[in-house]
Amino acid sequence: MDQPLAPLAQSYPDEVRRPVSALAVASFVCSLLGLPGGVVGAVLGVMALLRMDRQGQRGKAFAWAGIALSALWLVLLVGMVIAYESVSGSVVTGHL
Repeated sequence: MDQPLAPLAQSYPDEVRRPVSALAVASFVCSLLGLPGGVVGAVLGVMALLRMDRQGQRGKAFAWAGIALSALWLVLLVGMVIAYESVSGSVVTGHL
């Protein structure tokens, strides 16, 4: 156990040194803000995924989380609209 410790910069792989995509982080943050931000978050997440490999960046988890949260907000909105319509009883049948 008398081995010398490697310098800190050499002990990390190249994967850790690559920068995180700002679009991916923005996608995640916007998706946390709610439905209007969720739409922006989904668009930013897709853009981040398309650009990350070309630019050698990391952060796919942020991009996918932003897209997933955006989808969750959309499902929540649709569920709330359906619940409101079923409770309100104002269903239009087409009869005059």
